[in-house]
Amino acid sequence: MHRIARIFTALTLTLSLVFGSVACEQEKESKELTVDEAVLKGKRALSSGDGIDANRYFKYAREKDGEDEAAAFGVMLAQIMGMFNFLDDLSAFDGLFAVDPDDIEPEPGPNTGDAIDNVLEGSALLAFGEAEDAYRLLAPAREVEFPLKSYELEIDGLTVLDLGGEFDKSDVYVFGALVALFNGVFHITDSHSLDFNLGNLVIPPIDFQDDPLGTLAGLSETLRIILSDPYYPNFLLMEDDGAESMQRAGIELGNTFDRLYQFFNQLTLERDGQANDQFRYIDVNGNQRYDADEEPVVLFGQTLQAREAMAFKAVCGKLRNALWEGSSADENPQVDTIDTTTINQLLILLGVADEPLLPDLPFGLNIGQYFSDPTPTGLRGLVEALADVLDDIADAAAEAA
Repeated sequence: MHRIARIFTALTLTLSLVFGSVACEQEKESKELTVDEAVLKGKRALSSGDGIDANRYFKYAREKDGEDEAAAFGVMLAQIMGMFNFLDDLSAFDGLFAVDPDDIEPEPGPNTGDAIDNVLEGSALLAFGEAEDAYRLLAPAREVEFPLKSYELEIDGLTVLDLGGEFDKSDVYVFGALVALFNGVFHITDSHSLDFNLGNLVIPPIDFQDDPLGTLAGLSETLRIILSDPYYPNFLLMEDDGAESMQRAGIELGNTFDRLYQFFNQLTLERDGQANDQFRYIDVNGNQRYDADEEPVVLFGQTLQAREAMAFKAVCGKLRNALWEGSSADENPQVDTIDTTTINQLLILLGVADEPLLPDLPFGLNIGQYFSDPTPTGLRGLVEALADVLDDIADAAAEAA
């Protein structure tokens, strides 16, 4: 059996487990639990890093009481952890992608698109639809409390997020943003052809810090390889019935940034101590009130100083409006575009780069049109444009050096 086929089969089964149905024995056990008992077991599973079991218990609790806020919060956290569990499993397959062009397998790999579509349509989209329902129950609530001993997201031995203590309403918006992000990505993949020869993919080393030009060149070359796969030339072209799913993706990605924007608004309503909170402000003056012009904000383990936090909120608002442009969520009569200055701000604020990576351009990109009015070229056209932009940036940087 083809090496890539074996690996992909294992990954597909893992993803199905993450979002799949409950094992018979555990279903039988869960039917004997009260809602509170199921929530407690779900919390224990979360604290042990097991998103799959946590999802089973919280889903059961929601089925018994669809208005239980603890069960709803748990479903969100469990689905996110389940996705990270899957990404962690993915990182263990170090032979999945080539690391050198000489390692490319000459024969065609398995048809990945059909397998991924089956998992997405049967499991992942459904699962994150449940997480979205849970978010929509919690978002209107005046107060939310969800004490949890430990909540750790890890990929390949690297702790992405390490939380524990009191989860509250501000955390609902941040986790809701992650739910929307995954939903957006799933809808994008659901609307496009994913038929690709995995053995033809080379992953370049990423080092923006010490080798930005090499990184840009490597990324551009990877995109070119993706677009030149001779076995699956339709990779990333939009499916005939993909327009509706692509439109949904744009709204979900806009929701991601809208919920991060709302997180900052929620901080202004916080009137309690922040020491045991997760995503929070640092109460510098001790008045138990968020003073945006002088107090830092802790988000995803990173401390944003007051001015950075205000800038990040503004960037989130711009990205939200740009992604919603032309969609049913767009309430702004003007055309909202995104410019390279905003992208540079976001990369710096997230710690991806220390200085601007993209040159300032005199025009903005109407990114919303790729979602609200998608063309048959779909993401393939966007990837082609991105490869050209990366080449132009690398050439300009080389000339300046």
